[in-house]
Amino acid sequence: MFHHLLLAKFRRAVLSAVMAVIPLAAMAQNIDMSLEKVSVRKAVEYLQREYGYSISIRSDEVDIDRIITVRASRASLNNVLDQIFAGQEVVYSISGMSVSVRSSKTVQPQAPAQQRIIRGQILDDDSVPLTGASVIEKGTSNGAVADSDGNYSIRLTTENPVLLFSFFGFADEEIAVGKSDEINVRMTEQTLSLDDVVVVGYGTMTRRDVTSAIGSFKPKPSERREVLSVDQLLQGRVAGVNISTASGVPGSVGRVSIRGIGSLNAGNEPLYVIDGIPITTTSGDTGAWSNGESMSGLASINPSDIESIEVLKDAASAAIYGSRATNGVIIITTKSGRKGAPSVSLDASVSMGYQPRTDKLELASGDLLIEVFNEGIDNYNRQYNQNVERYINPMPGKPAYDWLGVVLRKAWSHNIAASISGGTDNVKYYVSGTYKHTEGTAVDNQMDQYSVKANISGKVKPWLSFGVNTMLSYSHNDRVGSGYSGLNVIKAAVEQYPWDEPFLPSGEWATSKNVLVNNNPLQAIKESDIWIKTYRAISSAFLEFHIIPGLDFKTNLGEDFQSIEEHVYFSSKHQSGYPSEDNPMGGRLTDSRANRGSLLWDNTLSYSKSFGFGLNLGAVLGHSVQIYESSSATQTGLGFPSSSFDVNSVAASFTDISSGKSSYALQSFFGRVNLNYRNRYVATFTMRADGSSKFAPEHRWGYFPSASIGWNIDEENWWKEKSMTMKLRASVGATGNQGGIGAYAYQALASGGINYGGENGLGLTTAGNRDLKWETATQTNVGVDLGFWNGALSASVDLFNKDTDNLLYNKPTMITTGYTTQLCNIGSMNNKGIELALAANAGKNNFRWHADFNISFIRNRLTKLLDNEDVITPSSFHGLKVGEEVGSFYMIKMLGIYQSDEEVPEYLYENEGVRAGDVKYEDYNNDGKIDADDRQFVGSANPKFSGGFNNTFSYKGLELSVFFTYSYGQKIYEYWNGGLRMGQGTWPQLKSVCEGRWTGPGTSDTYPRAIYGHAWNSTKFVNTRFLYDASYIRLRSLTLGYNLPNRVLRKANIDALRVYFSADNLFVITKWPYLDPEVSVSNNAATYGYDWLNPGQPRTFTLGFNLKF
Repeated sequence: MFHHLLLAKFRRAVLSAVMAVIPLAAMAQNIDMSLEKVSVRKAVEYLQREYGYSISIRSDEVDIDRIITVRASRASLNNVLDQIFAGQEVVYSISGMSVSVRSSKTVQPQAPAQQRIIRGQILDDDSVPLTGASVIEKGTSNGAVADSDGNYSIRLTTENPVLLFSFFGFADEEIAVGKSDEINVRMTEQTLSLDDVVVVGYGTMTRRDVTSAIGSFKPKPSERREVLSVDQLLQGRVAGVNISTASGVPGSVGRVSIRGIGSLNAGNEPLYVIDGIPITTTSGDTGAWSNGESMSGLASINPSDIESIEVLKDAASAAIYGSRATNGVIIITTKSGRKGAPSVSLDASVSMGYQPRTDKLELASGDLLIEVFNEGIDNYNRQYNQNVERYINPMPGKPAYDWLGVVLRKAWSHNIAASISGGTDNVKYYVSGTYKHTEGTAVDNQMDQYSVKANISGKVKPWLSFGVNTMLSYSHNDRVGSGYSGLNVIKAAVEQYPWDEPFLPSGEWATSKNVLVNNNPLQAIKESDIWIKTYRAISSAFLEFHIIPGLDFKTNLGEDFQSIEEHVYFSSKHQSGYPSEDNPMGGRLTDSRANRGSLLWDNTLSYSKSFGFGLNLGAVLGHSVQIYESSSATQTGLGFPSSSFDVNSVAASFTDISSGKSSYALQSFFGRVNLNYRNRYVATFTMRADGSSKFAPEHRWGYFPSASIGWNIDEENWWKEKSMTMKLRASVGATGNQGGIGAYAYQALASGGINYGGENGLGLTTAGNRDLKWETATQTNVGVDLGFWNGALSASVDLFNKDTDNLLYNKPTMITTGYTTQLCNIGSMNNKGIELALAANAGKNNFRWHADFNISFIRNRLTKLLDNEDVITPSSFHGLKVGEEVGSFYMIKMLGIYQSDEEVPEYLYENEGVRAGDVKYEDYNNDGKIDADDRQFVGSANPKFSGGFNNTFSYKGLELSVFFTYSYGQKIYEYWNGGLRMGQGTWPQLKSVCEGRWTGPGTSDTYPRAIYGHAWNSTKFVNTRFLYDASYIRLRSLTLGYNLPNRVLRKANIDALRVYFSADNLFVITKWPYLDPEVSVSNNAATYGYDWLNPGQPRTFTLGFNLKF
């Protein structure tokens, strides 16, 4: 106890001595500064950047846009401040490295001193102390400045005191003191402040200098949902970015598109850049198991370590990444250390989730089902003069067995994360560790994740800086059948008779071989062992040489390595492991391994210079080499004596043994020039040349230029609205795409295992094409950024047009070639759209409100495709055609239900057996028949518009955040239905279909009559009966948090403690009649938008805390 007290006193003594010395050092610091015809804002930024001062200005009282000239040589801080604020009636107070500036006109004579002293702490939204924040007693010159821990104290001098809190880049706070003796303030960053730093390719800019379309998201505590991957964190946050969570399975891949569809075959995923390293491995599985959903490689990146996300949307911002930037670029910056004493953070949470909307899958009871079966048999016997026997209810009156309850559960998850950060002038560090356990709503589906991160940077010499950044992660994912497969456990559960159960009276499994109409879903789960282990390391190290002032050379070495083990075991009692002629013992095991890695070496030379006549120049020249390698091996063993021996070393025989290896390289040269004249006129020019080994030598190099300009109108001398900012932007540029195609795409490939005449050998399996070229997108963008009332309200509007040429696609070939398809450049497409983003901040005293809203309207059209006339059908319900949108549905259109026999066309009545109560299809070509020639385009899987909106309310320590996402105009095809909604046979039926079926004129125009063995209403045609409007608005998250007051925490030496409750996916408003309107089996642009009854997103409730000390 004594040594703790002694240590605390020693710390306070040292801190007091340091705080006493700092003001003297600051006042004595010699300042060299030569700026001509710049704004006060620019001069203040220079002083902060070059000399480390923290300067707070009441921008509503001081003219920060005033044009000044400063010339100082070895001058004092007072002298420099006098020059900066010359001609303005201001007062400023200096405390250490902190300066507070405000108008002297608002300062009133001080009243006799009161005896009250107010104390408190000033923090940002992340509970980080705002060192140097200014506290002013309104109407006086009485003020104070927050210390290194954000603490302040001020002696009051007026009768009814009001305190003004300000900090550069944050919204001012004004709080009436009342009877309080302690006032703690949590300040909010100004929305889209023009002085915000934005991360761009190979550097940073202030938002004032940005001339292109860049979206930013810096997650605040109230916005950090319990998510598994980066894409989920970004969902609904940035205009122009459409993200769909295709499944509720932990770790599954989602769909991310920026400004529409970028390609048919070369991939539509944006390029992810993490701390300067382009990530190409977004797959999280080996592909060994086709009965589960694809896993996301992004799940190995810990969302808790993310500091900010920037989205480069137009060509001008993304062209610096050249051949990989057609689909946009997402730059992820992870957390780093800050100067100051060590700060420890501990976050922990526990969650409970379940699958909502399961009532939409309610099956008909046994009595109702038998009634429908027999009605269908009666209709069949009458129409076709047959004598099929009616069904007898095997268990009349018995309640329906809860098959969904067998395979679904309450999913419990927990998360714990710890970090420590801090630093000195020479070294800064951030180290974190996280463990996350996430259960899926399907039984036995769960994922465990472990991650460690270390980010260390510093100065070795004044001319040499260094940095090391490493992320290591490991995950174990236990999987169950889902996705597009016969082993989908939810689909199998709803395709059971209500009187059947998973076990026989003997205790053995009930199966499709004895009593069940379909596979037993519980058997499929319990008689299998399916998992993926993923190891990943993303690391980089740099050295930066400060050659002369303004000229820096940086060399950066990075790597991204991923190792995946996939294990798929089916016992002899599993449907996929039953004994057979080839496998008499039963049991089946597939083991697969995949290693994927890339090595990056970047070298950049950066130069910046401010000229005396108001011109600022910034330039970057660079060279980059990135090498990619991958290898894989898969083997399948048959015949296992016991489930305890699920290793291939004991397999009785082997089949499907394969391995592979590939590599490719990308070499690049790039450059960028930024020009800023008096903060009014801004221009950026970039150029990148990429050479990829994926293309033949004659088409290997691609060139991607861009140019953008901006006009900060509010910087003009004639601009009178000082509380309003306005900026116009325009850009044009080109980007490329090489994703989604193989490492040897231009070469003909041979594979082993080809059997001819009883002999194994090699055979050509892939047709090469030396004429393959880059997909190239040319994009133009115009935009305007507006700010009102000193940033209280801001708006950004962008209009864009993107033309993509040389689309890559697997073109069908003549069978005589020996191949079915060949990868070719076959067409062009266009994307155009409008984006709007709004943000607002308001508040008074201790109440604050923040809101942001974004919406995007995007239209896609194919403009060229082969001969421009034929329809290409990438699936049985999709079509590609010039003038239509990629992802369009192409099928026969249902018009309703025939209400009488007289309505039925004679040909259909006589030849197809169509009667009253059957589905009415549109005869699109008017030939009197219904066949494949009557297919038409009937909508798209892509939304007409989408976005998100968030509201955060805070009062003192209490905070409520409500976040919605929405999407309108997209459709989803219900592909999983099988016989569930047909009414034509003896398959299980949904209750809604049975009760809504046609039983006579006027009874239904949606569901047909029940009739046995009549394919007209079921499998004869792909039609719009199963195509639904999937528009939705979803309450994505609701979070209620409370920050405990400092007077409580101070006694325990705790800096901040936040407890919170959040609820995700509380409700969704949609016309989609089943689990989730966002689901899709395929993420391919041409075949997107069909459901196989994948698990939907869970409804989740979370309780947690964030602790800092």
